[in-house]
Amino acid sequence: MNREDFVHAVKMVVYKGAAKGTIDLLTKPPGKRPALELQKLGQWFQSLRPEDRNAVIQVADLAANQATYNFLLILDGLLAVEGSGAKGQLELIYDDGKMRLSLNGKGAEELSMLFKDES
Repeated sequence: MNREDFVHAVKMVVYKGAAKGTIDLLTKPPGKRPALELQKLGQWFQSLRPEDRNAVIQVADLAANQATYNFLLILDGLLAVEGSGAKGQLELIYDDGKMRLSLNGKGAEELSMLFKDES
């Protein structure tokens, strides 16, 4: 796995999964007794006109995209998760037992930029 493979996997599993999963929750809340709030949101979503449902789908996609991008910015060290003061550095290593590869860090192409390029 290289940086591009990692970003593609994050895009499919995290971003696309979150966007689709959110709409799936609204369309058919899971379980025998879904949470009341989720049932209400689902009923509201189903009551919308098709064009309004489409707008909600686009908003869910946009939110999932932005959340994924922000997470990659954190891995790149471009968005801090720490308060004021000294900052640490996150290291993302892929190790499959045969090879060990740093997926982020100094000199590496930024994961967030790879994500934007792929989007």
